[in-house]
Amino acid sequence: MSQYKTVIFDYGEVIASGYCGIEHTVAKHTNLTAREFLRRKREINDVFIELMRGRMSEESYYKYLLLPTKWDISHTQLAQRVRSHINRPIEGMLEIVRQVKDQGYRIVLFSDNVKEWVEYIRTTSQLLDHFDHCFFSHEIGMIKQDEGAFAHVLRVLGIEPEETIFIDDLEANLEMAREQGITALKFIDAKQLSRQLSIVLDDPI
Repeated sequence: MSQYKTVIFDYGEVIASGYCGIEHTVAKHTNLTAREFLRRKREINDVFIELMRGRMSEESYYKYLLLPTKWDISHTQLAQRVRSHINRPIEGMLEIVRQVKDQGYRIVLFSDNVKEWVEYIRTTSQLLDHFDHCFFSHEIGMIKQDEGAFAHVLRVLGIEPEETIFIDDLEANLEMAREQGITALKFIDAKQLSRQLSIVLDDPI
């Protein structure tokens, strides 16, 4: 029998689309290029991290992003573009979540996310309903790369790191989990993850 009891999934770019790639959606609806929007987004990444920690509002972030520009887009329009971009299910992932849960593992979500986006996700889909427990950075005040974030999740769940698998698309987040003794799997696509989980859990997924 597998030593693992809990599987923790990232949300954005693993379960459903997130903020990554928003520059292409914005470019389709404005006179901006994806490159110039991405450049500005990266310039204020530290501000975005504060947004995900729950220390500012979505509206304040957009206003800060747009402040030095002369782009023909308002913060309200940008919010609409973001909502049209996020929360598109990643092919094959809901089936994996269901199968892992059906095999008796506790299914947990740990997501660096924004309060207003999570509210939108909750009101427009049932994807979060498949998880036994959800942790969001804006609620706990920490992103995954903050010291103590994974320890907090383990403590609240009452689980040991060696009983836990964590799945994410970002190597930096996986490293933080590994430092806690958690088995960390890098997500590329559902087919690849299915193979990895089948090996690690010693059970076909």
